[in-house]
Amino acid sequence: MSSSQKTVKIISFLLFAVAVLFYVVGGVMLAGAGSLDDSARSTAFALSMVLFFEGLIYIVYAGLGIRGANNPRKIGGFRVLSVFAIVIDALNIGSSAMSNPASLAQPTSLIVYASLVLSVAGFVASGRVVKELDR
Repeated sequence: MSSSQKTVKIISFLLFAVAVLFYVVGGVMLAGAGSLDDSARSTAFALSMVLFFEGLIYIVYAGLGIRGANNPRKIGGFRVLSVFAIVIDALNIGSSAMSNPASLAQPTSLIVYASLVLSVAGFVASGRVVKELDR
């Protein structure tokens, strides 16, 4: 296994940890939603469901990275989801900056920043794996 494949595998395990963080934050939000009024409760419930769905996507994303690290011919799915994750995270940060700039400094935003950094690093590392495969 080359160093690029090892890098993709490490990034994939870190992406799995980000997925677990999405589940934890979504669960905490769902647990605390009971003490809110009706409109805030429905918003918290919807946002927690989005976080659960995003956690599921990141588990698949991490799995594709591990599969691609083990078999470089199958790295394509990881690269596609890397681009998708980069775009979604950039849009998330951009919309947060436009709607509420103070939200960019909240601890929950750190998950999005970590996701963006890992997605960019995963895309770059998987590109190296593809170059090694072409040789």
